[in-house]
Amino acid sequence: MMKQERNPAFLKAVGRRLRQLREQHGLSQEKVQFKTGIYLAYVENGLRNPTITTLIDICRYYGTTLEEFFAGLEPYDEAPRVADESESENDATL
Repeated sequence: MMKQERNPAFLKAVGRRLRQLREQHGLSQEKVQFKTGIYLAYVENGLRNPTITTLIDICRYYGTTLEEFFAGLEPYDEAPRVADESESENDATL
């Protein structure tokens, strides 16, 4: 199985959106970490890929939904990953 590549542009867009939400609520990264236990510095800078459960927790804390969170992101403009030829032709796809 081919390792999936991260999309730096998308991670930066996620980070910008998280920073925007935090600043709209007038919160510091330290305050969010104290209340949620989530360290945001690397995520907001696009250096870490947050898990879906982390995003759910942060969105819940900010009083928003995942749908609203992702609706505010910039378009995902990079080409999709091409399947590796070594992947089995019998793999099920959705």
